[in-house]
Amino acid sequence: MYIKNWEGEKRIGVGATRSLPTVYYTDGSVDPERGTTGAAVVTGQEVLSWRTPDHCSTLQTEPVAIQHALKHARHRREEMMVVHSDSRSALQVLQQLSPPTDNVRLTTTILGLAQRIVAQGRHVRLNWVPSHVGLRGNEAADEAARAVTSTEQQHREMEASSRQAAWYAKATAYRPLLPARQLSRADEVKLHRLRLSYRTLEELRDDFESRQCDHCGHLARHPLRHYLLSCPATAQLRQQIGGPEDDEDRAALVLRRTLEDLPRLLIVARSAPPPR
Repeated sequence: MYIKNWEGEKRIGVGATRSLPTVYYTDGSVDPERGTTGAAVVTGQEVLSWRTPDHCSTLQTEPVAIQHALKHARHRREEMMVVHSDSRSALQVLQQLSPPTDNVRLTTTILGLAQRIVAQGRHVRLNWVPSHVGLRGNEAADEAARAVTSTEQQHREMEASSRQAAWYAKATAYRPLLPARQLSRADEVKLHRLRLSYRTLEELRDDFESRQCDHCGHLARHPLRHYLLSCPATAQLRQQIGGPEDDEDRAALVLRRTLEDLPRLLIVARSAPPPR
């Protein structure tokens, strides 16, 4: 299995295969207002989508889409399959050498499916592509994943990410993000990162020790905690808070209180975006 960065659609299929590959575009979606989620796969003229459990993160819905692409490819005969995803984080998790510690069942299922395809003498390539740059397959997968979030939940229960689930509960109390309809795509992304406690790409690496803050230069072992609790660029978000001694709990409480004043949070997040 190979994991590559985007090289342009014209280069796909050049290399280790004598026939045209099976190409998949995958995407996951989270509706911030309702907490509904979905995943989708586009291959050729086929558009497949699945309604995933409420309050999943994109670090779950994006891999679910990859999982379904691999399941679909098992029944094809092409020598190579290429899966395009615009989620660097999902691909980074699959690239780790150490055993997964989060979303364990989902991650190991994906790796197992890829190994079975390779055992058939075929090739699997997972390819990162940038989002919203006009790639038709990627745009179609994004649209399908968003659309399926409006349907009734039918997908089987998914193993929760314990760390993200705990953060989401403490930081949001499961309240919807309002007024979601007035948010731009860029603002939605920033707020998703905060509400779902996304790890940075560096944190997903096996040898991660610290990351330099983009705003103040501090080397932080926990970038999001630093952003909410210590970074001078976000000082106006912080008020006197008591109670939790644990930094994770304190950071979640800061965000929970700030979400009640969304205009102020957006001003800060736009001028000093959360770590990614």
